[in-house]
Amino acid sequence: MVSRTPWLVLAVSVAVEVAGCKGSGGESGPAETPPAPEPPRASERMAAELDKQCTNDDFEACRNLSVMLMEGLGIPREPVRARALLDKACAGGNGAACNNLGLVYAAGVGVPPDLARGASLYARSCDGGDGLGCRNLGIMVLEGRGVKRDVARARELFDKACELGAPFGCRSLGQMYAEAPEGQRDDGKAVDLFVRACNGDDAVACRFLGEMYGLGRGVPKGFAPAATWFQKACDGGDGPGCRNLAVLYGGGLGVDRDEVKGRELMARACELGDETACGVPETGGDAGP
Repeated sequence: MVSRTPWLVLAVSVAVEVAGCKGSGGESGPAETPPAPEPPRASERMAAELDKQCTNDDFEACRNLSVMLMEGLGIPREPVRARALLDKACAGGNGAACNNLGLVYAAGVGVPPDLARGASLYARSCDGGDGLGCRNLGIMVLEGRGVKRDVARARELFDKACELGAPFGCRSLGQMYAEAPEGQRDDGKAVDLFVRACNGDDAVACRFLGEMYGLGRGVPKGFAPAATWFQKACDGGDGPGCRNLAVLYGGGLGVDRDEVKGRELMARACELGDETACGVPETGGDAGP
């Protein structure tokens, strides 16, 4: 029912340095002085500095270095070392590191999947105040993966994640309210939570909000506001959001009809991995006699 969180990417800027090359010349003359060794690249310098900080028990530095090693961000990939660094940071009380390590085991990133261990690490992350850890544990509890299924507890975990500032937690809680059985559904709460998540740059939540406006659930029905939220979802990289917006442009619903823009949006949706959009044929002119 809820989508999973991708691997957290290190929020640092890595500069790329390009060394110039000199062409070889004509005559052979005296032997040239060997060129000085190239200085370490920016990413290598960053990794070295993070390693130094991690050695001094800066656990956030350990986590950041682990992401560089796991993803190969400017340095060679070393997944085994990356896991060891996450283990150290998690043991040192870094909740975000426990969340990342939980993902490693729950998703089987370089190791055999271990759902129970993943859930345990998510719980440790959540207890340490990391919203993503609470959200990821909530998904496992809701689906009964690695832990006993408990809908009420999942709702509590999503609520805690949302209050801790994790937009994905707000979206997951909103989905629970929107998808609950008749009589328990609360579209108004779902809309409020989708707004909160969308304003936190959760593109999928923006799309859900557009769908609520398109259906008139929890808000007055309107294709114009739906288009606004679908646009925000598309701008945030959500393929289905681009596809939904394409449909509105193709039919002139809430926006001026523009079939060219509709086709462009459908192509964008396909580029973003929306397989449904990839299967929509392009409409062209007359084939002629």
